[in-house]
Amino acid sequence: MDDGSTDGSAEILDSYWKTYEGNPGEKDLEENRERGNSGEEDPGENSEREDPATRIRVVVRHEQNHGVSHARNRGMDLAEGEWITFVDADDHLEEGFFEELLQAQERLDVALVSCTERILSNHSLTGYEYLEYGIFNEDSHVWGKLFRRGEIEGLRFDEDLRIGEDMLFLLDFALRIGLKHEVACVQSDKYVYLDNPKGAMKQRFCASYRDQIVCWQRAQERIDPLQTALSHYLYTRLAIIRMMAAMLVASKIALLPKKEWEMPEVKRVLADCKSEIRVCRRVNGAFIGLEKGYQLKVIFFLLHPRKYLECYKRYKKVREEE
Repeated sequence: MDDGSTDGSAEILDSYWKTYEGNPGEKDLEENRERGNSGEEDPGENSEREDPATRIRVVVRHEQNHGVSHARNRGMDLAEGEWITFVDADDHLEEGFFEELLQAQERLDVALVSCTERILSNHSLTGYEYLEYGIFNEDSHVWGKLFRRGEIEGLRFDEDLRIGEDMLFLLDFALRIGLKHEVACVQSDKYVYLDNPKGAMKQRFCASYRDQIVCWQRAQERIDPLQTALSHYLYTRLAIIRMMAAMLVASKIALLPKKEWEMPEVKRVLADCKSEIRVCRRVNGAFIGLEKGYQLKVIFFLLHPRKYLECYKRYKKVREEE
């Protein structure tokens, strides 16, 4: 899917097609790439190329920009193959990426193969195990993974979120799998992730940054009905993550000009941060599970929120705007 943005997603067809030897349409592809980036292409138009020698067919669907989650949902709706993978527009796949993941899939007969260093196992995992050891252990992105399409049918990315939509999609998948051993994890350097300086996590604070809190609240809502099936540690871990997310949002606010700290929407988000921390501190083992530095920051922020913002701003050497 090309979501119509200017981040390079329209070049995906060009990039991957050229990895196949003997492709017949390099000139046509260049013309197609230019149309896709200019925004002149009609919404909903397809670009398609097929190599008769390899029978490999690559299709890009061009639509107006409604965000990455909408593009992924549309891509899943239109997909026809057995397997689905998601590639961020800034990243690329090295030759052999699919072969590595498919070999692991065939060996263990699973519905998801994840490239991650967080789990080192030669055995398949249940959905609940992957939730605890993977998703809640920083393997919370959908790139670098291979999904069996039938197993994610009906799952959706939350289109109202700019942060955390990947994590919730994986969580929904893990809960659907449940106790079935359907997840394999492999170490691979074939997916090349490029840190995007314009990504949502790198921007100055805005109202949508509250999604950093909201996404983990939604995760809590999804797993609360399963307390008899999931480990207590998983709930403790989620409380830890929620406190860290709240502190991350508060620290982002600290980098704003001080006059903006008094804006109603900023004050509301700061209040949400404090409320989130207070709720999660009550979870058994959560506060002590924080790293010492986070423990100190949490206490400081709860006791003196404005002083915390001022100290963090000085620590980051952010000069106050005149």
